[in-house]
Amino acid sequence: SSLATIDPQSDPRHHRRPLTEDEVFRLVDAALAGPDIQGVCGTDRLMLYILAALTGYRRAELASLTPKSFALDTPEPTVTIQAAYAKHRRQDSIPLHPELIEPIRAWLAGKASMPADAPLFPLKTAAGEWRRTSEMMRKDLASAKRKWIEETAIPAERNNREASDFLAYRDSNGLFADFHATRHTFISNLVKLGIPVAICQKLARHSDPRLTLNVY
Repeated sequence: SSLATIDPQSDPRHHRRPLTEDEVFRLVDAALAGPDIQGVCGTDRLMLYILAALTGYRRAELASLTPKSFALDTPEPTVTIQAAYAKHRRQDSIPLHPELIEPIRAWLAGKASMPADAPLFPLKTAAGEWRRTSEMMRKDLASAKRKWIEETAIPAERNNREASDFLAYRDSNGLFADFHATRHTFISNLVKLGIPVAICQKLARHSDPRLTLNVY
């Protein structure tokens, strides 16, 4: 049907929810342990999810990242997207959490043979079509939820977990944890931490602070 072809990455009616910290941890664990999805291996999906949730970068912005996008040996390590790929057509840098530096360094070391300007994430096919990042999320969340359910042998608790919104791709309120939900996660966490609105707006790269507060 036509509804089945809607891309949640771009559909404005597709309302998202932020993921909890535990959900993010379980999501990346599932990605690392899982098979290739949409032509992207588990290690790359793990880093993709982490960077998305901790930078707020959108799919196209993440797809533009190359080895030279990362400045890891500076006093304040950053990852930068070039103006040509940023939504607002300006170069944007996001500071990286200190605990991310060594995992990113190790991940990049595994790609040492790549040209410095080659895309790190294979988010487009050879034909130039976007890979379905929301499909990646749906399958990795499903794997993570199965593992979570299997962690208890108590029937009543298993039933509760099966019915829970935890790790649900679509929750009981109709909100989605698709790939763009990682951006919601990033911005929602900034707001929850009490970061001043002006800084949240800057990191979210919003032109209007009302968007930062009203949507996230």
